[in-house]
Amino acid sequence: MNGNLGKVEVVPSTREVSFLALKEKAVKFYLAAFFYVSFKESSITMWNRFFKSRKVDFSALYTSWEVTSPYNVINPGASQEEIEETEEALKHKLPQSFRTLYGLTNGLSILESNLNIVPLNSDEWFSLVNYTKQLREWEKPIPQEVLAFADNGSDGTFGIWLDENEFSDSPVISVGAIYEPGCMAIAGTSLFNFMLGWSAYYFLLLEVDTKALDIIQLPKKLRFKAHELEDEQFAEIRKWADPRLPDFDPDPYKLRYTVSQVREILQRSG
Repeated sequence: MNGNLGKVEVVPSTREVSFLALKEKAVKFYLAAFFYVSFKESSITMWNRFFKSRKVDFSALYTSWEVTSPYNVINPGASQEEIEETEEALKHKLPQSFRTLYGLTNGLSILESNLNIVPLNSDEWFSLVNYTKQLREWEKPIPQEVLAFADNGSDGTFGIWLDENEFSDSPVISVGAIYEPGCMAIAGTSLFNFMLGWSAYYFLLLEVDTKALDIIQLPKKLRFKAHELEDEQFAEIRKWADPRLPDFDPDPYKLRYTVSQVREILQRSG
């Protein structure tokens, strides 16, 4: 008798095939979801590690302005009470970055007046409480989502995006003298990053003491000579200071974003 029995092929039922196919799809879905979340978390970790490794904050930036004092006018810092009074007058809580800056200096004009930040509250039109209102009276199209806080010594205005605290980093918006709804660009993903890039560029342009560049940790490869500085070099500095900036040449006269476009870009990049 032949004890070698032939192999019996077991054919799964239609129901079992469907179950196996569904199980395979589920495994693929969960693997894809796992790798997506892992990639997203690693990206966030990478950005956090980058900013932590830089170890530059508003205090360091303030020190760099002190080192270059001949080019700057820096007011004493505001008290907590003054900040809260301003928030009450504005009917809006200021972002933490603003509270930090104004705690260091209640308004300033730096880099030979290439950046002028208004003081918190005064009877003058050039104050945080009155500035936006005054610009609108002059028919400059500052949208309701923007609180103007600075100018560039010419016709450029900078404002903070205050769209119902939708973006915790409080992006900085550049508003050109265009007098149309499409008049904006995103100048910084945060107040600090904007001011870091702006300071670095004008430190180089004004050929200040290199100690200021060391304080803000500007890399050697970005320490251009004044005569070398063009839009391309400014873009490289912005990329270092604010790597998540949507456009490293945030010119409102070229980009001409509307409110809806700004919101869409911030939602996409946030």
